[in-house]
Amino acid sequence: ETLYGWASAELFTQALRAAGADPTRAKLVEALGKVTSFDADGLIPEENPSANVAGHCWLLAQIKGGKVVRVAPTPPTGVVCTSGGYLTAPGWQPEQR
Repeated sequence: ETLYGWASAELFTQALRAAGADPTRAKLVEALGKVTSFDADGLIPEENPSANVAGHCWLLAQIKGGKVVRVAPTPPTGVVCTSGGYLTAPGWQPEQR
């Protein structure tokens, strides 16, 4: 949760700068609507915030002996990326804007 809080603040800051020297709420919302590729400088998988499309990369890990350890099916390095999106639960619906 903290990671995405940080990334959200970065996205907000990016849009606030794009809104210009005298930003308004409308200008900020307009600037956010133009962000089609965002990864918080490589901190998170690439997403498309304006279309409400999350990144499709993930890894599984757990804490063992006080350390974060990758677990299968996560590869030894990198992340797993899928073009079809995340696995969903029955009845799950994506957020619509």
